[in-house]
Amino acid sequence: MSAIPSRSPRISTRQVPSARQLKALVGIFLNPVVDALPIPKGRASNRNFAVIIFALLLFATFAQLMVASFVQQVSFQKHALQIQLSQATAERQLLESQVAKAESPENLLNVAKRMGMVPEANPVFLRLSDHTILGKRNPAR
Repeated sequence: MSAIPSRSPRISTRQVPSARQLKALVGIFLNPVVDALPIPKGRASNRNFAVIIFALLLFATFAQLMVASFVQQVSFQKHALQIQLSQATAERQLLESQVAKAESPENLLNVAKRMGMVPEANPVFLRLSDHTILGKRNPAR
């Protein structure tokens, strides 16, 4: 035998309410709610129910079609804007390369020579504080 004393099952003294008691208890809580709500009396026909369900399904299908159409339209607009963005980016890069080429010292020298300008061997500077000329002025040849 074991040293643990055996226990006998407890017998519950609480009684389970009957169905009639449960209905009365539920009725106490639900009667005021049911009385406050305007519940139509009578029974709806199967035809009315079928028409309502069909209308709801038709509306849901139409709403889904409209949402899908709007999503497709936005998708096409997004694609068109992406194409415009890539074209604008390519044009900007082309313009930047043309500006960089035009700013190069070699290009500036060639343009100056075409205009009849010559490089100065002895540059002359102007001091702005007292308006004096620094260096010796020699005409270009």
